[in-house]
Amino acid sequence: FLQCLHHLLPVAALGATLGGRSVGLLAALFAALAPMSMQLAHYFTTDSWLTFFVALTLLACVHAACGGGARRFALAGAGVGLAMATKGSVFTLAIPVAIALSCNAMASHSATRVTRVARNGLAAAVSAVAAFFVFEPYAFFRPDVYLRDLRTQADIVSGRFDVPFTRVYAGTTPLLYQLEQFVRWGYGPVAGLLAIIGLALLLEQAKRDRSAPARVLVGWVGAYCTVLLFADAKFLRYLEPLAPVFAVTAALALVQVARTI
Repeated sequence: FLQCLHHLLPVAALGATLGGRSVGLLAALFAALAPMSMQLAHYFTTDSWLTFFVALTLLACVHAACGGGARRFALAGAGVGLAMATKGSVFTLAIPVAIALSCNAMASHSATRVTRVARNGLAAAVSAVAAFFVFEPYAFFRPDVYLRDLRTQADIVSGRFDVPFTRVYAGTTPLLYQLEQFVRWGYGPVAGLLAIIGLALLLEQAKRDRSAPARVLVGWVGAYCTVLLFADAKFLRYLEPLAPVFAVTAALALVQVARTI
């Protein structure tokens, strides 16, 4: 039960940052009731912890993008390190951090932008390495074995290493297959469609309003979906790192529907 609920607070905070208290509470509700998240928590998989660290990283990035200092970027970097120590497939978390750095720099005076980016970027990088070392020291002590194991798993996921349990995905269309499974089983038809509609609203918010929080979340979705695009293995749990964004976008869509009614 606690394994399923521990990421609700950062999800609620993300939703509140983008759309106010109502969006935050609804986002937490969608996250709590997501069948995909409950199943993974029930079997105590690493994906639940990974989602928690991803949500913390996104929340730190959102606050850092909106004028935060080196401390906020250090928190974001620590989140990246913790997530990478849990599962190496989320290396694209560097993209939201980079977007936060860019948004933060654009909001500052032009004379201090380079210094600000360097200071904040260094804080994020140092804290990421430190957090990764604390939670995955094995990667530093035996890097050859660690990298070999990562390469083996990457070969299985990409299809270069043929294993029986991934042949079920032969002939499926990348992203479309995952999207269908997400709507059917991951979130259910209603919440799943709301999440997809909310993604369009989030993209519009990022483009029209130049919203830094929206840009951070859109950047994460785009970066991680690029990884999924080249994956031959399409397990539903691979979508779990996107669950914090799905919860927020479903809440955004539901609030928008309520306002139009």
